[in-house]
Amino acid sequence: MISVISSLRMDSMSQILAAFRTTIRTNVVAALASIIGMGAAMAASMGGDAALDALIEANKPVEVERAAKERLAKNNKDEAAYWYLGMAALVQNNSKKRTAALESMDACIAVLSQSSLCHLQAGRLLGVEAMEAGLVKAMSSVGRIKNYFVRAHELDTKSFEARRDLMQFYLQAPGIAGGSESKARELALGLGAQNPEQSKLLRATIAIHEKKRDEAEQLLQSVKHAGDESIIESLQSSWITLGLSHLNDKGATKARHIFERVIRDKPQRTAGYFFLGRAQLELSEWDAAIASFKTAAQFDKAGVFATDYRLGVAFEGKGDKPQAKLAYNRALSWSKLTEKAREEVTKRIAGLS
Repeated sequence: MISVISSLRMDSMSQILAAFRTTIRTNVVAALASIIGMGAAMAASMGGDAALDALIEANKPVEVERAAKERLAKNNKDEAAYWYLGMAALVQNNSKKRTAALESMDACIAVLSQSSLCHLQAGRLLGVEAMEAGLVKAMSSVGRIKNYFVRAHELDTKSFEARRDLMQFYLQAPGIAGGSESKARELALGLGAQNPEQSKLLRATIAIHEKKRDEAEQLLQSVKHAGDESIIESLQSSWITLGLSHLNDKGATKARHIFERVIRDKPQRTAGYFFLGRAQLELSEWDAAIASFKTAAQFDKAGVFATDYRLGVAFEGKGDKPQAKLAYNRALSWSKLTEKAREEVTKRIAGLS
Protein backbone atom coordinates (compact mmCIF):
# COMPACT_ATOMS: atom_id res chain seq x y z
CA MET A 1 0.00 0.00 0.00
CA ILE A 2 2.80 2.43 0.91
CA SER A 3 4.50 1.84 -2.43
CA VAL A 4 1.22 2.53 -4.23
CA ILE A 5 0.72 5.79 -2.33
CA SER A 6 4.31 6.81 -3.00
CA SER A 7 3.80 6.07 -6.67
CA LEU A 8 0.65 8.16 -6.76
CA ARG A 9 2.45 11.02 -5.04
CA MET A 10 5.29 10.87 -7.53
CA ASP A 11 2.80 10.78 -10.41
CA SER A 12 1.11 13.89 -9.02
CA MET A 13 4.44 15.64 -8.53
CA SER A 14 5.50 14.77 -12.06
CA GLN A 15 2.16 16.01 -13.35
CA ILE A 16 2.67 19.33 -11.59
CA LEU A 17 6.16 19.74 -13.01
CA ALA A 18 4.95 18.89 -16.51
CA ALA A 19 2.13 21.39 -16.11
CA PHE A 20 4.52 24.11 -15.03
CA ARG A 21 6.76 23.43 -17.98
CA THR A 22 3.75 23.77 -20.28
CA THR A 23 2.56 26.89 -18.48
CA ILE A 24 5.88 28.67 -18.72
CA ARG A 25 6.37 27.63 -22.33
CA THR A 26 3.04 29.28 -23.10
CA ASN A 27 3.89 32.35 -21.06
CA VAL A 28 7.28 32.62 -22.72
CA VAL A 29 5.45 32.91 -26.02
CA ALA A 30 2.63 35.05 -24.74
CA ALA A 31 3.23 36.87 -21.49
CA LEU A 32 7.00 36.60 -21.40
CA ALA A 33 7.42 37.07 -25.10
CA SER A 34 10.51 39.19 -24.67
CA ILE A 35 12.51 36.12 -23.69
CA ILE A 36 12.17 34.66 -27.16
CA GLY A 37 12.69 37.92 -28.97
CA MET A 38 9.11 38.92 -29.74
CA GLY A 39 6.62 41.08 -27.93
CA ALA A 40 9.26 42.94 -25.93
CA ALA A 41 7.57 46.23 -26.76
CA MET A 42 4.31 45.11 -25.20
CA ALA A 43 5.88 43.67 -22.06
CA ALA A 44 8.25 46.55 -21.50
CA SER A 45 5.80 49.34 -22.25
CA MET A 46 3.79 48.39 -19.17
CA GLY A 47 6.50 50.34 -17.31
CA GLY A 48 5.73 53.49 -19.27
CA ASP A 49 9.30 54.63 -19.99
CA ALA A 50 9.87 55.07 -23.73
CA ALA A 51 13.67 55.15 -23.42
CA LEU A 52 13.84 51.89 -21.47
CA ASP A 53 11.22 50.34 -23.75
CA ALA A 54 13.51 51.09 -26.68
CA LEU A 55 16.45 49.44 -24.92
CA ILE A 56 14.39 46.31 -24.24
CA GLU A 57 13.28 46.21 -27.87
CA ALA A 58 16.92 46.63 -28.95
CA ASN A 59 17.97 43.68 -26.76
CA LYS A 60 20.06 45.76 -24.36
CA PRO A 61 18.93 44.34 -21.00
CA VAL A 62 22.20 45.16 -19.20
CA GLU A 63 21.63 48.86 -19.83
CA VAL A 64 18.03 48.51 -18.68
CA GLU A 65 19.16 46.79 -15.49
CA ARG A 66 21.70 49.53 -14.79
CA ALA A 67 19.15 52.30 -15.32
CA ALA A 68 16.54 50.56 -13.16
CA LYS A 69 19.00 50.11 -10.29
CA GLU A 70 20.04 53.76 -10.50
CA ARG A 71 16.41 54.81 -10.24
CA LEU A 72 15.76 52.51 -7.30
CA ALA A 73 18.82 53.83 -5.48
CA LYS A 74 17.17 57.24 -5.59
CA ASN A 75 13.62 56.08 -4.91
CA ASN A 76 12.79 52.64 -3.52
CA LYS A 77 9.10 53.18 -4.37
CA ASP A 78 9.67 53.54 -8.11
CA GLU A 79 7.23 50.88 -9.34
CA ALA A 80 8.25 51.19 -12.98
CA ALA A 81 11.94 50.73 -12.10
CA TYR A 82 11.11 47.44 -10.37
CA TRP A 83 9.19 46.34 -13.46
CA TYR A 84 12.11 47.09 -15.78
CA LEU A 85 14.53 45.35 -13.44
CA GLY A 86 12.40 42.23 -13.75
CA MET A 87 12.19 42.62 -17.53
CA ALA A 88 15.98 42.89 -17.76
CA ALA A 89 16.38 39.66 -15.80
CA LEU A 90 13.86 37.83 -17.96
CA VAL A 91 15.44 38.98 -21.20
CA GLN A 92 18.93 37.99 -20.00
CA ASN A 93 17.49 34.57 -19.11
CA ASN A 94 19.99 34.11 -16.29
CA SER A 95 19.03 32.29 -13.10
CA LYS A 96 21.07 34.50 -10.76
CA LYS A 97 19.60 37.62 -12.36
CA ARG A 98 16.08 36.22 -11.99
CA THR A 99 16.64 35.30 -8.34
CA ALA A 100 17.96 38.78 -7.56
CA ALA A 101 15.10 40.38 -9.48
CA LEU A 102 12.56 38.25 -7.61
CA GLU A 103 14.01 39.50 -4.32
CA SER A 104 13.58 43.03 -5.67
CA MET A 105 9.94 42.30 -6.56
CA ASP A 106 9.32 41.14 -3.00
CA ALA A 107 10.99 44.34 -1.80
CA CYS A 108 8.65 46.27 -4.07
CA ILE A 109 5.64 44.45 -2.64
CA ALA A 110 6.86 45.28 0.87
CA VAL A 111 6.82 49.03 0.17
CA LEU A 112 4.09 49.04 -2.51
CA SER A 113 1.67 46.37 -1.35
CA GLN A 114 -0.94 47.46 -3.91
CA SER A 115 1.38 47.09 -6.91
CA SER A 116 -0.15 44.78 -9.49
CA LEU A 117 2.96 45.14 -11.67
CA CYS A 118 5.33 43.85 -8.99
CA HIS A 119 3.08 40.91 -8.14
CA LEU A 120 2.78 40.04 -11.83
CA GLN A 121 6.51 40.26 -12.45
CA ALA A 122 7.22 38.20 -9.33
CA GLY A 123 4.92 35.44 -10.58
CA ARG A 124 6.64 35.40 -13.95
CA LEU A 125 10.15 35.35 -12.48
CA LEU A 126 9.35 32.59 -10.02
CA GLY A 127 7.50 30.63 -12.70
CA VAL A 128 10.53 30.56 -14.98
CA GLU A 129 12.79 29.62 -12.06
CA ALA A 130 10.47 26.78 -11.06
CA MET A 131 10.53 25.38 -14.58
CA GLU A 132 14.31 25.51 -14.90
CA ALA A 133 15.14 24.33 -11.37
CA GLY A 134 13.16 21.10 -11.62
CA LEU A 135 10.64 19.11 -9.62
CA VAL A 136 11.49 20.13 -6.05
CA LYS A 137 11.54 23.84 -6.89
CA ALA A 138 8.28 23.55 -8.80
CA MET A 139 6.60 21.79 -5.88
CA SER A 140 7.80 24.32 -3.33
CA SER A 141 6.92 27.30 -5.53
CA VAL A 142 3.47 26.41 -6.86
CA GLY A 143 1.53 28.16 -4.10
CA ARG A 144 3.57 31.35 -4.31
CA ILE A 145 3.29 31.52 -8.09
CA LYS A 146 -0.47 31.21 -7.95
CA ASN A 147 -0.74 33.78 -5.17
CA TYR A 148 1.34 36.31 -7.11
CA PHE A 149 -0.87 35.96 -10.19
CA VAL A 150 -4.12 36.01 -8.21
CA ARG A 151 -3.07 39.12 -6.33
CA ALA A 152 -1.86 40.86 -9.51
CA HIS A 153 -5.30 40.37 -11.06
CA GLU A 154 -7.13 41.42 -7.90
CA LEU A 155 -5.15 44.64 -7.73
CA ASP A 156 -5.79 45.56 -11.36
CA THR A 157 -8.77 43.76 -12.88
CA LYS A 158 -8.45 45.91 -16.01
CA SER A 159 -4.94 44.64 -16.75
CA PHE A 160 -5.08 42.25 -19.69
CA GLU A 161 -1.62 40.89 -18.89
CA ALA A 162 -2.52 40.07 -15.28
CA ARG A 163 -5.78 38.42 -16.37
CA ARG A 164 -4.01 36.45 -19.08
CA ASP A 165 -1.24 35.15 -16.83
CA LEU A 166 -3.71 34.03 -14.17
CA MET A 167 -5.84 32.37 -16.84
CA GLN A 168 -2.77 30.56 -18.17
CA PHE A 169 -2.02 29.26 -14.68
CA TYR A 170 -5.58 28.01 -14.15
CA LEU A 171 -5.66 26.49 -17.62
CA GLN A 172 -2.37 24.59 -17.51
CA ALA A 173 -1.88 23.58 -13.89
CA PRO A 174 -3.57 20.37 -12.67
CA GLY A 175 -6.25 20.67 -10.02
CA ILE A 176 -3.92 19.40 -7.30
CA ALA A 177 -1.70 22.43 -7.99
CA GLY A 178 -4.55 24.94 -8.03
CA GLY A 179 -5.52 24.69 -11.68
CA SER A 180 -9.12 25.14 -12.78
CA GLU A 181 -10.36 25.15 -16.37
CA SER A 182 -13.69 26.60 -15.25
CA LYS A 183 -11.92 29.58 -13.63
CA ALA A 184 -9.81 30.02 -16.75
CA ARG A 185 -12.97 30.16 -18.86
CA GLU A 186 -14.56 32.66 -16.48
CA LEU A 187 -11.58 34.98 -16.87
CA ALA A 188 -11.78 34.76 -20.66
CA LEU A 189 -15.53 35.22 -20.96
CA GLY A 190 -15.63 37.86 -18.22
CA LEU A 191 -13.69 40.20 -20.46
CA GLY A 192 -16.23 40.03 -23.27
CA ALA A 193 -18.22 43.17 -22.53
CA GLN A 194 -15.21 45.15 -21.32
CA ASN A 195 -12.93 44.34 -24.28
CA PRO A 196 -14.29 41.89 -26.89
CA GLU A 197 -11.01 41.70 -28.82
CA GLN A 198 -8.94 40.77 -25.78
CA SER A 199 -11.62 38.26 -24.85
CA LYS A 200 -11.19 36.62 -28.26
CA LEU A 201 -7.46 36.28 -27.61
CA LEU A 202 -8.08 34.53 -24.30
CA ARG A 203 -10.77 32.30 -25.80
CA ALA A 204 -8.33 31.38 -28.57
CA THR A 205 -5.80 30.35 -25.92
CA ILE A 206 -8.38 28.02 -24.38
CA ALA A 207 -9.24 26.61 -27.81
CA ILE A 208 -5.55 25.91 -28.48
CA HIS A 209 -5.25 24.21 -25.11
CA GLU A 210 -8.22 22.00 -26.03
CA LYS A 211 -6.67 21.35 -29.48
CA LYS A 212 -9.61 23.05 -31.19
CA ARG A 213 -7.20 24.69 -33.60
CA ASP A 214 -9.71 25.62 -36.30
CA GLU A 215 -11.79 27.45 -33.71
CA ALA A 216 -8.68 29.19 -32.40
CA GLU A 217 -7.68 30.27 -35.90
CA GLN A 218 -11.14 31.70 -36.58
CA LEU A 219 -11.02 33.66 -33.34
CA LEU A 220 -7.56 35.07 -34.10
CA GLN A 221 -8.56 36.02 -37.64
CA SER A 222 -11.55 37.92 -36.26
CA VAL A 223 -9.52 40.06 -33.83
CA LYS A 224 -9.62 43.77 -34.71
CA HIS A 225 -6.67 45.47 -33.05
CA ALA A 226 -7.43 49.06 -34.20
CA GLY A 227 -3.79 49.99 -33.72
CA ASP A 228 -3.70 48.89 -30.07
CA GLU A 229 -0.09 47.74 -29.63
CA SER A 230 -0.95 45.48 -26.70
CA ILE A 231 -3.51 43.59 -28.80
CA ILE A 232 -1.16 43.52 -31.81
CA GLU A 233 1.62 41.93 -29.76
CA SER A 234 -0.71 39.50 -28.00
CA LEU A 235 -2.18 38.50 -31.35
CA GLN A 236 1.32 37.84 -32.68
CA SER A 237 2.09 35.70 -29.65
CA SER A 238 -1.17 33.80 -30.04
CA TRP A 239 -0.37 32.96 -33.66
CA ILE A 240 3.01 31.65 -32.53
CA THR A 241 1.32 29.49 -29.89
CA LEU A 242 -1.14 28.12 -32.45
CA GLY A 243 1.70 27.36 -34.85
CA LEU A 244 3.60 25.49 -32.15
CA SER A 245 0.48 23.52 -31.30
CA HIS A 246 0.28 22.35 -34.91
CA LEU A 247 4.03 21.68 -35.04
CA ASN A 248 4.00 19.61 -31.87
CA ASP A 249 1.13 17.51 -33.21
CA LYS A 250 2.66 16.54 -36.57
CA GLY A 251 1.12 19.50 -38.36
CA ALA A 252 4.29 21.00 -39.83
CA THR A 253 2.66 22.16 -43.08
CA LYS A 254 -0.02 24.12 -41.25
CA ALA A 255 2.56 25.43 -38.80
CA ARG A 256 4.74 26.64 -41.66
CA HIS A 257 1.90 28.72 -43.10
CA ILE A 258 1.21 30.27 -39.69
CA PHE A 259 4.86 31.15 -39.07
CA GLU A 260 5.09 32.68 -42.54
CA ARG A 261 2.16 34.87 -41.55
CA VAL A 262 3.91 35.83 -38.32
CA ILE A 263 6.98 36.92 -40.30
CA ARG A 264 4.86 39.00 -42.69
CA ASP A 265 3.36 40.82 -39.72
CA LYS A 266 6.63 41.29 -37.80
CA PRO A 267 9.58 40.74 -40.18
CA GLN A 268 12.24 41.80 -37.66
CA ARG A 269 11.40 39.38 -34.85
CA THR A 270 13.46 36.28 -34.14
CA ALA A 271 10.68 33.89 -33.17
CA GLY A 272 8.93 33.73 -36.53
CA TYR A 273 12.09 32.72 -38.39
CA PHE A 274 13.21 30.25 -35.75
CA PHE A 275 9.89 28.42 -35.58
CA LEU A 276 9.49 28.55 -39.35
CA GLY A 277 12.86 26.83 -39.55
CA ARG A 278 11.66 24.14 -37.18
CA ALA A 279 8.61 23.49 -39.35
CA GLN A 280 10.82 23.35 -42.44
CA LEU A 281 13.06 20.82 -40.70
CA GLU A 282 10.06 18.58 -40.11
CA LEU A 283 9.22 18.87 -43.82
CA SER A 284 12.83 18.09 -44.84
CA GLU A 285 13.10 21.48 -46.53
CA TRP A 286 16.77 21.72 -45.67
CA ASP A 287 17.86 24.80 -47.63
CA ALA A 288 14.80 26.77 -46.53
CA ALA A 289 15.39 25.77 -42.90
CA ILE A 290 19.04 26.82 -43.12
CA ALA A 291 18.01 30.23 -44.45
CA SER A 292 15.40 30.66 -41.70
CA PHE A 293 17.80 29.75 -38.89
CA LYS A 294 20.50 32.05 -40.26
CA THR A 295 18.02 34.93 -40.30
CA ALA A 296 16.88 34.06 -36.78
CA ALA A 297 20.50 34.13 -35.60
CA GLN A 298 20.93 37.64 -37.01
CA PHE A 299 18.03 38.94 -34.92
CA ASP A 300 18.70 36.87 -31.78
CA LYS A 301 21.04 39.35 -30.10
CA ALA A 302 20.30 37.93 -26.64
CA GLY A 303 21.28 34.40 -27.70
CA VAL A 304 17.98 32.92 -26.56
CA PHE A 305 17.38 30.44 -29.37
CA ALA A 306 19.32 27.26 -30.11
CA THR A 307 19.90 28.34 -33.70
CA ASP A 308 23.30 26.68 -34.11
CA TYR A 309 21.97 23.30 -33.01
CA ARG A 310 19.05 23.56 -35.42
CA LEU A 311 21.40 24.70 -38.18
CA GLY A 312 23.48 21.60 -37.52
CA VAL A 313 20.41 19.40 -37.88
CA ALA A 314 19.50 21.11 -41.16
CA PHE A 315 23.01 20.79 -42.60
CA GLU A 316 23.15 17.16 -41.49
CA GLY A 317 19.80 16.48 -43.15
CA LYS A 318 21.09 18.09 -46.32
CA GLY A 319 24.18 15.89 -46.22
CA ASP A 320 26.66 18.70 -45.63
CA LYS A 321 28.71 17.11 -42.84
CA PRO A 322 31.44 19.80 -42.58
CA GLN A 323 28.91 22.60 -42.08
CA ALA A 324 26.87 20.44 -39.71
CA LYS A 325 29.95 19.78 -37.56
CA LEU A 326 30.80 23.49 -37.47
CA ALA A 327 27.28 24.37 -36.36
CA TYR A 328 27.21 21.64 -33.70
CA ASN A 329 30.55 22.79 -32.30
CA ARG A 330 29.21 26.34 -32.03
CA ALA A 331 26.15 24.92 -30.27
CA LEU A 332 28.39 23.38 -27.60
CA SER A 333 29.49 26.87 -26.55
CA TRP A 334 25.90 28.10 -26.10
CA SER A 335 25.54 29.22 -22.49
CA LYS A 336 22.00 27.86 -22.13
CA LEU A 337 22.78 24.34 -23.36
CA THR A 338 21.53 21.70 -20.91
CA GLU A 339 23.54 18.59 -20.09
CA LYS A 340 21.02 16.42 -21.92
CA ALA A 341 21.26 18.62 -25.00
CA ARG A 342 25.06 18.63 -24.76
CA GLU A 343 25.04 14.83 -24.84
CA GLU A 344 22.78 14.90 -27.90
CA VAL A 345 25.02 17.38 -29.74
CA THR A 346 28.16 15.42 -28.86
CA LYS A 347 26.51 12.24 -30.10
CA ARG A 348 25.58 13.91 -33.38
CA ILE A 349 29.14 15.18 -33.88
CA ALA A 350 30.50 11.68 -33.31
CA GLY A 351 28.03 10.33 -35.85
CA LEU A 352 29.41 12.66 -38.51
CA SER A 353 32.93 11.22 -38.26
